[in-house]
This record gives sequence, structure tokens and C-alpha cells, in this order.
Amino acid sequence: MLITPEIRELQAVIALVHEHGFAGAAKSLGVSQPSVSMRIAKLEQIFGFTLFHRRPEGNVLTEEGMRLLPIIRNINSEYNSLLSRVSYWRRAQNKTLKILADGS
Repeated sequence: MLITPEIRELQAVIALVHEHGFAGAAKSLGVSQPSVSMRIAKLEQIFGFTLFHRRPEGNVLTEEGMRLLPIIRNINSEYNSLLSRVSYWRRAQNKTLKILADGS
């Protein structure tokens, strides 16, 4: 059986790249540090190679990780676009209006 990554695992990669550490990535995702570690470990198991060099000064993408990062970012962007479109269609179907205010 083919095991495929989940979007939350791919989002963990993006957060880890942005935050340079598991604790920061966990905070930005609103999850625990062990949860981020497990998501990255699961991806590495699925892919069959290491995505990050873990170092005391921060985590650095491996060569394979650097090659995958643009693809992962694109998948995440498409996923967010999908959610936005579905939300729009749902509101249109229910004839509801979403009003955004900037608080000023």
C-alpha cells in the first residue's frame, strides 16, 4: 500500500524552514514540538531520505529537501486556494456574505 503525506506534514516542513527550529515551527503551527518532530520523521520515512540536517544552531534543509521545498510550497498554496474556493462556494450556496473589517 502506498503511503502518501498529509498536508499537515508538508506544512511542518514549511514552518520548520521559516522558523529554523522545531520549537518555533510548533508555535507557528499551534502544535507541540514533538508533533512537528513526528510529522517530519513521518515524511522522511515516506520519502526514504532525510529532509533536514539537525544542528544546535538550527535546522538546515538537505539537498533533497531543497529540491522538494518549492513543490511543497506549491502544494500548500494550492491547498489553501482550494479551501478558499470551497468556502466561497459554500457561502454562495447558502447566500451568506462575509464582511472583513480591518478594525480602524
